[in-house]
Order: sequence, then structure tokens, then C-alpha cells
Amino acid sequence: MKKRIFLASLSLISIVGLASCNNNNVEEKSQSEVSSSEELESSTSSTDSITYEDILKDNIYSGNYYDSIDTIEGDKLKSELNTLLNNGFKQISYSEATSALKNIDSYDSNYVECLYSGLRLDPSNSGSAAGQWNKEHIWAKTYGFNDPKYNAYSDIQMLRVTESSINSARSDKYFNNVSGIKTNGNSWNESEFEPRDEVKGDVARIMFYMTVMYDSSTLDLELTDDLTKINASHGQLGGTQYLGKLSVLLKWASEDPVDQREISRNEKAYSYQKNRNPFIDHPEYAYYIFKNECDSLSLSLESFKNNNQYVAANNDAINYVNGLVNSIGTVTLESESNIKEVEEKYNKLGNVTQSFFTGYETLQNKIYELNALKDLANRDTTVGTSVDFTSVSSKDGSITTNGVKNDYTASMFYQGKGIYAQTSKAITINVSNLYAHIKSVSIYISGNNNQTSNITISDGTNSVKQEVKSLTSSGKKVDLDISGLDLSKKLTITITNETGKSVIVSKISYNI
Repeated sequence: MKKRIFLASLSLISIVGLASCNNNNVEEKSQSEVSSSEELESSTSSTDSITYEDILKDNIYSGNYYDSIDTIEGDKLKSELNTLLNNGFKQISYSEATSALKNIDSYDSNYVECLYSGLRLDPSNSGSAAGQWNKEHIWAKTYGFNDPKYNAYSDIQMLRVTESSINSARSDKYFNNVSGIKTNGNSWNESEFEPRDEVKGDVARIMFYMTVMYDSSTLDLELTDDLTKINASHGQLGGTQYLGKLSVLLKWASEDPVDQREISRNEKAYSYQKNRNPFIDHPEYAYYIFKNECDSLSLSLESFKNNNQYVAANNDAINYVNGLVNSIGTVTLESESNIKEVEEKYNKLGNVTQSFFTGYETLQNKIYELNALKDLANRDTTVGTSVDFTSVSSKDGSITTNGVKNDYTASMFYQGKGIYAQTSKAITINVSNLYAHIKSVSIYISGNNNQTSNITISDGTNSVKQEVKSLTSSGKKVDLDISGLDLSKKLTITITNETGKSVIVSKISYNI
């Protein structure tokens, strides 16, 4: 059986003209790789059998790494994967693995994450003390390779960052469902360990990897439910060694599907070691290799395959929607139907894919520009305009009312009260799209302990200023005449406070 690529993935290449449809790259493709809107529309219309929903059903991996695999027969598949994984394998030392894990198990370059607890740890703080991180052998090294001469000892597809105390708690226990000591979602007793639900599938796929990677006369790692085999193998080196429990690991793999972090980590590990974990790229391989066990557990092929189609960031769908975002161009009132269509397609992306969609900010800006244009087109210049800051949900933001745009930044905000100026930071409001009928500005401001505030409104050349004294929590309405300012320019309103205190602005009104 050649590598499995869904029809949607193959057809998408002809639809959008992507330079590559290689999902092993979890980084966003450049926007230059996405076809124009016209190409998308014309190609899609000529391919009646392909829909946007088809694109969303793309597989996790569709690169060429598995081209040599041509079987689904369990033992033969295992043998072919063993050859593939060892071909080009680049062993790194155990000390080199420490540096590698700082990158491989880091998700934002600022921390490494403990597999078992989810704790975020300082990458430089490795060691054996509680609160430090060290390298956990998911396949406990005492079961077959407790010697650095074995490749398995420093295999970074299997080594994971763990906090030292939880690493010690796991020790060399085999995996099983456990009722025992519990912390951070993990449970264990004297001989068994159960990781938190979020990583049970991760652990299972690593254990499956070890059985196909190390399948030789030198070191043959096998999973089993026979506890006598696990106990008998303890502390031995080389030969055939056992761990478990296989039935539990198969259930975990079917219940906890592949996620984006596993996919990302697989890519990073490949960059160091030049082999991949096939059970991340093709979760269904677990069913084919352990078919007899799966059948006895009533685990179907679909329980491995379908559970894993929707959890990865779908790069084809990302590129498709990015192409639509880029096709919007300059926003006009006529852009509304186009923007709504893109919004609808974005909303159909899964949560994981949405989190990797870098065009989100651009799309939101387009939506905002459209709403601003609609406000301008519909505004009534014969009435005043009031801007309410009591309902804001951020200290920085933008409010457009009756076409008048207010971009604000403050020290802090408090829902129900407004935005704050404090000692180190003024309230700054940049106002655009004012109309000529506006003659004055009213600022509703409050403070405490009879403090003083200063208000300045400037058009960049001229300004008006006012000192406001004796502010209390009951507040004041301060009126400033701006008839002498150029309202065709952007106005900047700056509100400062007395040292050591704060003032609150709840509302601003632009009066005709």
C-alpha cells in the first residue's frame, strides 16, 4: 500500500495551484504560494466533485517519507517500517539529547513542557532536583537498553522532558490504568503508571514506535499484556524485551488522537535524527500491526483513522482561506459579500487549525474596515456622537460610533467604569473621521481625593488645553471648544493625572 493521501488533498493541488501539498511542514506556507481568487474560483467551478468540506478532511501527513511502504500486512508492515526508520538514522549522544530537547519539547522558545504534568520549566534548569527537568525514557531503559551503547538509549523520538519528581514517580513502571497515588492527572502504584489523559495517546504512539524501530536480534522490543514477561525482563540488556500493557496502550491511542504538538515535535525530531514516528503520521498503522489485539478489543480501523483526521492543523485549508483573505484587496462597501464568505469558511476550520491561521488578524482588519466604511456611509452629521468606554474589554482598542473612529490606549480598564490614566501612562485617544459640524468635545472624567488632571486636544499643529481640578468619584463633565482645530486631520486627545493617583474617563461626546 502506497502512502495514503485523501482525494481532497490530491485534487486541491489542481484547485489552488499550491507549490507543495506536503503536510509534514507544520509551518505556514508563504502567501506567495497561494493562488489568486480568480484561479480558485475558476478551478473550483470546473471540479464539481471537490468541495471546501473535502479540503477540511485532509490527512495528517502526505509527504513522500513512506513511499517505500507497500503493505498493510502486520508483520510485513512492521518489517518495512523498521527498515525505513533505520535507513539514514542519525544517532545523537545522550548529552546532545539534552540540547536537542530544549528545542524539540519547547513550544515558544521560552520554556520546555513536562510531558506528564504539563508544567512549564526553564530550558536552562535541567537536573535531578524537584522543579528541574530531566530526560524521561518513555520506554524505561531498564527494560532492554540500560547502556548508552544502544541507539535506543538516546533516541529523541522516545526521550521526553519531564519534571524531576514526576520522572522519579514513573521510574521504570509499565503503563496501565491505575487507582493509586495521583498528582497532576497522573496515577501510579508500585509497578504501574497512568499518565494524564491529555498525553495518553502520545505515550502509546511512542511505545509503538519503539517496537518497530528496535526489532532486530540485537534489541527486539515487544509490547505485551503478559506481566510475567515484563517482570522477567527487568534489568536485562539486549535480546527480546517486553513492556506493556499493549491492550491499554491501544485503547489510549484510539481515545487520544494525534494533536498539533505531536506533529510539530515529530518534525523537529526528524531534523535531528532523520527518522519519523510513523504512528503520528499514520495512526492507522497501529491497527494494521496489532490487528489481532485490536479485533479482540473491538477497536476498528476507523477508531484510529477517523479520530485523527481533524485534530492536526490543516495546512491545505489554511492556505485556501489565506488565498481568499488576500483576494479581498482594498476594502470597499462592495466587499461585504466577499468578506462574509471568507468569514464563513474561517468559522468552519477546526479549533486547532484556527489557532495556526496567521491570516486571522488581516481578516479582522478587513471586517473592521468594512464596518467603518458602513458607519461612514450611514452616519448622521446633523447629530452629535458619544463614545462609551464603560463597556470596553481591553486597555487598548478601537471604537467607531456614527463613523467617528476612536483608537485608544490607557494604563488599564475596568468594565462598568471606563479607561484609566495612571502615573506612568496617560490616556491617549486618536480620533479620525470627525465631521465639520462638530464644535466641542465633552469628556466625562472622575478621580479621587480632589486630584488634578490635564486634558490636551491637538490636530498636530494647534491644540486646546484644560486643567481639571478637584476631581472626585462623582465625576465631572469637562467641555472643550475645538472649533479652532482642523477636523479634517486626526485629533489626539491626551489625558494625564496627578502623580501617584489615577483618573477615569467613562465617556466622550463630540457635539455639533
